[in-house]
Amino acid sequence: MKFQHIKRTWTSPFYVNIKKHYCPDCHSLLSKTKVSKIVNSKSPEAKEYDFSSAGGEGYMFGDVKFIWTEFKCPSCGKQISISDMKKIERHIRKVGPRFKKLNAIDETVTLLEEILKEIDSECENEKSGIHSPWGLSQLEDFVRPEMEELLFYAKKGLIFYKYGEKQKMLASVYYMTDSLENLWSTRLGKKITQLKFY
Repeated sequence: MKFQHIKRTWTSPFYVNIKKHYCPDCHSLLSKTKVSKIVNSKSPEAKEYDFSSAGGEGYMFGDVKFIWTEFKCPSCGKQISISDMKKIERHIRKVGPRFKKLNAIDETVTLLEEILKEIDSECENEKSGIHSPWGLSQLEDFVRPEMEELLFYAKKGLIFYKYGEKQKMLASVYYMTDSLENLWSTRLGKKITQLKFY
């Protein structure tokens, strides 16, 4: 698509170029990427862009190519605008970091794999007509996804706090606490309580 003008915008250069920023999904160091879009000054989306010329003394009409910088994760491909990254980092400062380095990698991976096997066993019991105090829907929709997520990051050498370190208790532990069943005494419950970081 042809364009009549180009406008390059620079936002928070010190924040973007000097500080290090990490992916909120996989904790990889983010890189910078150039983003561009051609917008017509008479289009409905024009109100979201600044069509003033350099120095703010004029106005650009027609098709204008806007160029700006965003962050991109080289590992998972997530792309984040500068404004969204600032919001994410403000939230992290409030609730605590979502990731910490995991030292006991092999031990934690083994434990999480054992927990997933116990979940499989409880699910098979329910499907076979043997009562599980955990409940099939809770195991498949709630407990298993949480443990699989922890295992995914543990294999990367990371402790993952979904809601931040300040709110680090696992949702599965909340469920155990609130349940009328004595889930703490089950083989699965005992395995979950061995996770030392939550």
